[in-house]
Amino acid sequence: MTEFIALNTVVVNDDRIFALALQVYADMKVDFVDALLYAHKKVHGDQIVTFDQKLLRLLNTD
Repeated sequence: MTEFIALNTVVVNDDRIFALALQVYADMKVDFVDALLYAHKKVHGDQIVTFDQKLLRLLNTD
């Protein structure tokens, strides 16, 4: 993942979301997209609607 981040073609719009998503992705067994959605909810309070039960459990953790 470090090599990916170092690429000049990778643009990160919000460092807080990206950092939290990386942390969640590394610590929990979730897809990176789910980690990004979780980070958006935690950082910006975004409402996430999904039928994915694993993602719902993640979103409901504090």
